[in-house]
Amino acid sequence: MGESRNSGLNTQESPILRRDLSGHSPYNDAQMLRDFFRPIPILSAILIALAVAPIAAVAYHQSAHEGKVFSGVRLNGVDLSAKSPEEVFATAQQQAAYYRTVNLKLRAGDKVFDFKPADFGSAFDPAATTALAMSIGRQGDWTQQFKERAQVYWNGVDVGPIVHMDSGATARRMAQIAQEIDQPATDARLDIDAPNGIVRETPSQTGLALDQGMSVRLVEAAIKSRSSGEIILPLKTTPPQVITVADAVAKLGRIIGNDLIVMLPQWDKSGTALAPVEAFRVPRGQLIDYTLIEDTQENGAPKINVRFRRESFRAKLEPLTSAITGTIQDARFVFDDVSRKLTVIQPSSAGRTLDIDGTLDAVEAAVNSDNNRTVVAAVKTVQPAVPDTASSEQLGITELITQATTFFKGSSAARIANVKLAASRFHGVVVPPGEVFSFNRYLGNVSKEDGFEEGLIIVGNRTEKGVGGGVCQVSTTAFQAALRAGFPIVERYPHGYRVSYYERGMGAGYDAAVFTPWADMKFRNNTKAHLLIETYFDPAKVTLTFKFYGTPDGRQVTISPSKIGATVPHGPDLYEADSEGQLAPGQVKQVEFAVNGASMSFNRTVVLNGETLIDESITSKYVPWRNVFRFGPGFTPPPGAEIAGPPTQ
Repeated sequence: MGESRNSGLNTQESPILRRDLSGHSPYNDAQMLRDFFRPIPILSAILIALAVAPIAAVAYHQSAHEGKVFSGVRLNGVDLSAKSPEEVFATAQQQAAYYRTVNLKLRAGDKVFDFKPADFGSAFDPAATTALAMSIGRQGDWTQQFKERAQVYWNGVDVGPIVHMDSGATARRMAQIAQEIDQPATDARLDIDAPNGIVRETPSQTGLALDQGMSVRLVEAAIKSRSSGEIILPLKTTPPQVITVADAVAKLGRIIGNDLIVMLPQWDKSGTALAPVEAFRVPRGQLIDYTLIEDTQENGAPKINVRFRRESFRAKLEPLTSAITGTIQDARFVFDDVSRKLTVIQPSSAGRTLDIDGTLDAVEAAVNSDNNRTVVAAVKTVQPAVPDTASSEQLGITELITQATTFFKGSSAARIANVKLAASRFHGVVVPPGEVFSFNRYLGNVSKEDGFEEGLIIVGNRTEKGVGGGVCQVSTTAFQAALRAGFPIVERYPHGYRVSYYERGMGAGYDAAVFTPWADMKFRNNTKAHLLIETYFDPAKVTLTFKFYGTPDGRQVTISPSKIGATVPHGPDLYEADSEGQLAPGQVKQVEFAVNGASMSFNRTVVLNGETLIDESITSKYVPWRNVFRFGPGFTPPPGAEIAGPPTQ
């Protein structure tokens, strides 16, 4: 009997055999398979045909257009289908004539400009255009080529001509056109006729400018499309920065519209106000000199502003200060050593002074007014620093703090009179605490009109006649009192040479020369109380005394004796011919007395509550002075004498 293992077949792996063993007919199954696979060759043939047909069509289309332009390609509307490169190039050359012959009309506003496309640097490239037409449908792989050819065949394509544009040339042409049509905006401005006081406004104008960037793009697009129509170039408007100056016109018109009159107030001797008088008048044509026209900003926009120049006008008002009557006057006192009270010897009076700022306010209001063009100078009242109602306790003047006396016996009558007059000007003066005392301020004018007499004064390197000889005796006395009081010396000058009148008492080197207005003697009252100065002239002893009253603060003042440094011998006697005719024939008179030159110095210390306030060395340098003799006609100087002036007959 047979077994399945002897057959050599695996019944688990063969479905056909498996069907045979199960009792199915093998023949019937084979027939069924043949029936199933019978349609396959036909379908395969169809599929193969469908696959091959496009390839064949592409191959045919490629063969039919070998070396030619594919169907559907146009150049500016001209059909290039199946044309050879030579034919395409010829067609392109025909179209290139546009760039050399066609006139382009460019309109900008009311102006028209004619140009050829070539004027803008444009040039048609037939060769590149031909290459472009030939390249359509021949780019990429065969599927891309097939797709592009199909699209071109069914829809067509118009290749633009390849035109080389020179944008720089086009921009330069636009810049030339802009120069002809651009109209810059103009700001509104002031038209001033100052002499006649007339101000007008020149209106602003809106500017017009070619939009050069957009114009370049429009022209290039027209050239590329071979347009021959008129091209409207775009224009832009530019607004002015200053649209109107109406406010400035109105303001300036008011300022220079009429003359400006400044009046000066007047008072009589009793202080009663009188009618003001005209101080000066500024004609309207000159008021422009005191006006500032400036560019400003308002809310971020430019604006023309007009304003009155106050500080420039101030210079016209300052001279009026001296014309305001009513000078301020401090009270003057003397101190009673017994009652320790003050007695008024000169009452105080309030002063009047020009209020420049107030006057400027009034002037500014007037020039901005259409009607009120007259200004009365503003005046303010100034109260005295030392009123005559003040008591000794209020001023701190309670006792004598120091005094100084100088001796000048032997002075001429004129010199003594001048010393007495000058000293009287300081009697009763009160110096507030912290204030600097100025000798020249209280001395005032030194002239014959003020009562001073002519005497000998030191001028340069010699003694000459002059008004006020002897005033330095007063300044020297005041200086020595200030030294003794311990006050800081602010300004002091020694004399040119040693004078015996100033060395009696404290000694040499303690003098102070004054000469208005260049040389002054100043010291500071550095106490907390007022300082009262009293001056006393003793005609019997021919002395002058300065007394300082105040409140002693315990300061200790130490002044050393003056030390003489190097000396310089004086020169030989000098004889001068009398050129003024004051000496009789044969008369001789000594006018200068010899004294050696020297350097003098002394030390001063001021200590208050253990603190050194002042520690100084004060030096004076004096030049040598020789004897000088003046002689009249017929006098013969000693043999070998030095003679100055013309010889006497």
